[in-house]
Amino acid sequence: MTNQNDFLLLILQQIGRLQRSGQAILRGDDVEALHNFRVALRSLRTLLPLVLLRRKPVDDAFLQAWRSLAKLSNAPRDAEVMLSLVGTNLNDAQRQSLQQSYNIGVNHLQTILTSAQLKTLCTNTRLQVQHRLSNIN
Repeated sequence: MTNQNDFLLLILQQIGRLQRSGQAILRGDDVEALHNFRVALRSLRTLLPLVLLRRKPVDDAFLQAWRSLAKLSNAPRDAEVMLSLVGTNLNDAQRQSLQQSYNIGVNHLQTILTSAQLKTLCTNTRLQVQHRLSNIN
């Protein structure tokens, strides 16, 4: 990145991508929504530690919150991938078990997506990143 504004823009783009994917998960109209959500999360979890400092308690809390959200999205995505890869090779009980794991995981994720927590996390992360970038000489 050539300057702090470019770096901030890159982070904001990933937050926007995450929010759009989250809305698609809620609508259930995009088969790639969960994948795109996780890609945006992974991007944020790569970019944020370059600005936010683990040794700062406030920054570390943001990093941990993003890590927790990523963990929450693991189970449904794993089940989704397994259903698409080996779905035809599973017996009914196995397929039903994977589908149930997917449904439970998506329901948990939808609970977070419809709460104020994610919106607050996105807003406060943006503000903290701006704060950290403004203090870089």
